[in-house]
Amino acid sequence: MDAPAPRLSDVHVVPDILRVIYDLLPCPFDCLHMGQVCNYWRMVIKAENQPPRPLPLIFIPQAGGPSLSCVSRGCATHRFQFRVEEEDARAARCFGSVDGGWVFLTIGRHRHRLLNLRTGGSFKLPSLFVLNNGLHIPLVILAATLSSSQMQGQSVIGAIVSSRRGVSGTDRQLAFWRLGQCDTIDKMMTPEGPGLEDLIFHKGSFHVLAEAEYMFVYTPRCDEGEDIGEIHVQREFRHFSHEGRHYGERVVARYLVESRDELLMVVRLTPRRGQPTSAFRVFQMAESSSDMPDHIFHYTPKYAWNELPNLDGRMLFVGRGCSRSHQVADHAGFEEGVYFLDDGSFRDWHKDELLFQNPDQLQFSCTDSGRWSGPTRQIESFFPEEAPSNHSPPVWILP
Repeated sequence: MDAPAPRLSDVHVVPDILRVIYDLLPCPFDCLHMGQVCNYWRMVIKAENQPPRPLPLIFIPQAGGPSLSCVSRGCATHRFQFRVEEEDARAARCFGSVDGGWVFLTIGRHRHRLLNLRTGGSFKLPSLFVLNNGLHIPLVILAATLSSSQMQGQSVIGAIVSSRRGVSGTDRQLAFWRLGQCDTIDKMMTPEGPGLEDLIFHKGSFHVLAEAEYMFVYTPRCDEGEDIGEIHVQREFRHFSHEGRHYGERVVARYLVESRDELLMVVRLTPRRGQPTSAFRVFQMAESSSDMPDHIFHYTPKYAWNELPNLDGRMLFVGRGCSRSHQVADHAGFEEGVYFLDDGSFRDWHKDELLFQNPDQLQFSCTDSGRWSGPTRQIESFFPEEAPSNHSPPVWILP
């Protein structure tokens, strides 16, 4: 009788070979499983040099419960279970994410949370705003980001929120509060001008992009020596030249991305309202060199959006409050491009009212997700047959 084949964990594989295999695994789930084969394999993998930052995963809301999809494996999906006590967490509405596996979500109407998908740890987030007269009004969070990936009392959350100040109708505003401040918000601001597009924490300040492509910069200052103290926010307005930005198609979204220590604006286009994404254009913020007054505001703008002729080896993952930039050189088999999710519901202002009253009546499209190739300018769709969700759009998860 032939001797039984040795188990894989019993085979003493040369460490260099293990490291080569590990480096060739594109999927973070496969990397995790490889480290769980045995103690020897885990020790060899941990001794390896710091690997590149893993690519974002896609959180996909589905009727039978959410799943995670790997861009690195052709959008192969993995079933996922929430590690939280609330029974209806599987039907949560997601609205952003933070490095380390943290996701912003709302359970039911107003139970806002910052949840860690790895550990199940969570922070409660405010659902009420305090007016100057002491009146409490409800709010819903539409997009959010954090000043630091380190979960500590000095971390500040910046968010685009919708609030109800009257009997009917909603208003969109900016809100800032300390992580751990879980009851009410007392610092909200209403920027002048058209709608808010995106926000990012960049070089010590929250940068908020408006529909007209100018920007507000908010620098938070917290009371020293207090875990939960008052936030003081200093605001700066940045006006941009309008030169060179004529799109020829309908703009459906604008995103802010930090890449190589610079701030980029990614513009998402479609031929007509209701049509799938057709193209992207990418601009980099720069000090304006023009001496000509702006034809709208009649003074010389200090800043400009300069269009990039190509992505120069970048992989841009765009999502409100959670965009990230990666380098093709760090991820074998990939090419430069813009990776995007179906987040068109953000611009449907009429849905804000339903979030307060009947969120179960909402429908979130999940089909307009994919990759725009930098070299070919073509769109590759990820989930063309995905059914709409009645509780959440897809969202990036940042490992």
